[in-house]
Amino acid sequence: MDSIADLVVLPETEEKLKNKFNPVSIVEVEEAIHKFSGKMILDDRPKNRTTPPTYWFLSETFDGRLLKIVIKFNKKRALAYLRTAYDPDEKEIIFYEDHS
Repeated sequence: MDSIADLVVLPETEEKLKNKFNPVSIVEVEEAIHKFSGKMILDDRPKNRTTPPTYWFLSETFDGRLLKIVIKFNKKRALAYLRTAYDPDEKEIIFYEDHS
């Protein structure tokens, strides 16, 4: 996966983002997606495997906030469903830098 299709944010996902310890707005997610130019990582950990598969990446908002964006693609409909977004921890940043 190299690009983001049209983004779909379900109401329950948007609510989850608003209620995080460090809330994330849909605008911030859209900004991070707009600025994204790296590689998406397939989340193939056994407990996280989904159909269709889940991908994630790190990208910054226009204000420089680094976010981990987690999405699932529906290739037939050219849609990307937002699963979650949050501030990555140091371990996730290092993993992403090592694998992208």
